[in-house]
This record gives sequence, structure tokens and C-alpha cells, in this order.
Amino acid sequence: MDKPLLLDLNLELLNDCKWQCGGCHVATKGQDGFSGGDLARLNALADEFKSRGYRLNFLNITPTDFMVARNTLDILRDPGLRALIHKFDFWYLTSTFLAEPDEHQEEIIDVINRDYADTSLYFYVVMNPMKVLDEKYMQRIVEKKNRFISRLKTRSLRQFVIFNWYEYPDPRVMNAHRDYVNTSKWYRDHFSANQDYVMSFARKPEMRKYKDDFIKSIDWLNEVIATYVPQDNDLEQTSRLEALGEDSYTAYDFLNRRYTYRNGEFYYVPFLVACLVNFDEGLKVPLREWSVDEFERCEQELIVSQFNRLPEKPRCRDCGHVGKCVERQILHTLDVIGYDGCIAPLQQYQDQYKKW
Repeated sequence: MDKPLLLDLNLELLNDCKWQCGGCHVATKGQDGFSGGDLARLNALADEFKSRGYRLNFLNITPTDFMVARNTLDILRDPGLRALIHKFDFWYLTSTFLAEPDEHQEEIIDVINRDYADTSLYFYVVMNPMKVLDEKYMQRIVEKKNRFISRLKTRSLRQFVIFNWYEYPDPRVMNAHRDYVNTSKWYRDHFSANQDYVMSFARKPEMRKYKDDFIKSIDWLNEVIATYVPQDNDLEQTSRLEALGEDSYTAYDFLNRRYTYRNGEFYYVPFLVACLVNFDEGLKVPLREWSVDEFERCEQELIVSQFNRLPEKPRCRDCGHVGKCVERQILHTLDVIGYDGCIAPLQQYQDQYKKW
């Protein structure tokens, strides 16, 4: 039976953030909203994707904390965005839940309850990775998060805990993150979700310029995932290692198309151990018209170009997982950053998973 085609779309719309979270490289300014006529075109494009058999899966309103971004209300009140959100199965907002309750939050709650009551809303809860051992900090976040969410009346609500990944200076913090089972149990008790990581470091401009930092960060994350994240049935959620190591997941993932919209342009979103968002020219989708045919043509051309470059990449050429990396646009990412090594050791993940 054919599996559905999935479409995930990130909309970089929110401006300003007063927090200074460790490891965050989000551009807190420069999102110009929708260029002239783009919102109507996005709605038409979403309709066309759906008519062509795509399931409109996730719509993310990014990149800053929606509770403190200065344009959250303007965006959520836009009838065109409201129509677009209603086309997707789920939509996401991101917050640290550090902000104190105020009138701005009350207005956001009112808008969500009035205009989005029949939607499925998910929250990314961004936690300070250096505070993973700080029970007082954790409880404060839980209390503020619960207060806000308890006021919402959407069809369904879920939450996911995410950390910015970077070189944590305190080895105790790294050890806490390595203790994936116990820390995940704490997060499941308070957030109904395991901990996960976001590659904010990948947002640095001019990826090639920061190649060494990028590769080092990827290596740290790969080590933790491949070495310290077991498959544990008691977690009630498939672990990251299982997800990356099993053919059933990667085959399903092949059908997932991910793009980011920012200031009138679309960008590919490669999938390594997590989604990679960057606005390098090398990741821009070369569109002339916004049509499904054009998106699919660009996808096919990118797949062919990656396979054509395999003779120049003997390590990739001889790997049994090269097809997965091509579909996830990893080989193209290697070209963008100018690196010939491996940044997605899928065989390592799979071998480690089989040991558990």
C-alpha cells in the first residue's frame, strides 16, 4: 500500500526575543512577515499540495518565543494565516515559558481560543540545557507552562521539550543529558514528552565559514545519541536511536518534504539527527513559480545531483545507507559546508540499536 506524502512547513515570521538562551543562533530580527501577496499564494500552494495527494502535516510558526515576540498577535489575527493553519493537521509554537503572566499572554490566549479552537496545537518548550539539574528552574517552567496551557481550548494540545545543542561547559550537565532514561522519565512526568535536541548552531550564516564548529557539534550529538540513548519500552515513545536505526522509520521519512519560508523564499530542510534550518544560498529552493510541479522537479534534480557526485565521495558511495542520506539531502549539505566526512552515521545508529 502506498504511504502518504507528508509536507512540513516552517514559517519564519516572529521578530524579537528578550532571552539569551545558551546555544541559540536564531535571527531574532529580520523576519519581514509575508511579502506582498505571499500569504494568498501559500494558501493556494497548500491546496495544490493537498490535491496532489500530500498530507499537510506540520506548520511551524517560528523562530522566536511567541510569548515575547512583538508581532505574535498581528500574525495570529491574520485571516490568511488562520486559513493556512486550518489546512494542516498540526501547528507548532515555541516558547521558553519564562515570561511572567501579563496582558499580552491573555490576548494570545483569547485569539487562540476564538480562532483556533478546532485545531491541534503543539508546543516546543525550549529549556536551558545548563539548568537540567536545577529543580527550582524546572518547576518554575512547569508551573508557567501549565498555567498557560490550562487556559487553552483547542481540539488537542501536546508539548515537546527541546534543548539547544552545543558544547556544555559543565561536565555534570553533559552527564545529565547522557542519562537519557532517567531525565526522559522526569520530562514525561511533567511534559508528557521525552527530551529532544535542536540544532540551533546550524542556523549560523555562511555554513562553510563555520564548518569546523558545525562538524564538532554534530559529532557531539551523534555520540550522545548513538552511545547513551537506549531503546526502552517503558518510555512509551520510540527513542531517537530506534527512529534513526530502523528501516521502517527511514522508509516512512523518505516521503516527508520539509521547507522553510522566510522573506519570500523557500529553503530545503535537510534531516540529520534533527531538522537543519539554515538560509545559505545553497539550500534555497530555486523556484520561479510556486507550484507542486516545480517543487517536485527541484527535489528530483537535487536527488540526481547528489547521486552524480558519489564518485567524488568514496565513503558515501560505498555505504549501504547512501540512499537514505540522499533522500534527507545530507550529501547536498556536505557540499554546502565543504566537508567530505560523515555527519549522519546511520550504520552506527543501527548497529548500536541492535545491541540494546
